[in-house]
Amino acid sequence: MGKKHKTGILIAGGAIAAIGAGYVVYKNWDPLTAIFKGIKSEPIAINNPQASVKVAMPVMDVLPENPTEVVNKIINHGEAFGVCEHLRNLPKGRNASAMKTALASEHGFTLGTHQTWVENYLKNCA
Repeated sequence: MGKKHKTGILIAGGAIAAIGAGYVVYKNWDPLTAIFKGIKSEPIAINNPQASVKVAMPVMDVLPENPTEVVNKIINHGEAFGVCEHLRNLPKGRNASAMKTALASEHGFTLGTHQTWVENYLKNCA
């Protein structure tokens, strides 16, 4: 086999690999974009007497938006106890309803982005 054939085979193999990679990206576009949208850049300062460098590292959300595991742990020996009204953080893309916003303002709270108001309730499991 001559050099001309080897070059042609390498070019054809590279083209097939590029087409295959493009197809995989096309078929998995939504999960891939979700991963990249979840990456945040947070500056980290490293202070050293000899050098001071600021580094931005990507940080991904640790908790999934839709948890699949349900926790049912009995606490307080199964006796119900009261939970006071409070603010609760919501997952990305979720916001409080107008009713919850009004209830929070009645109690003297202003809801932030992705927050809601939770009324008093009884609880006996985690």
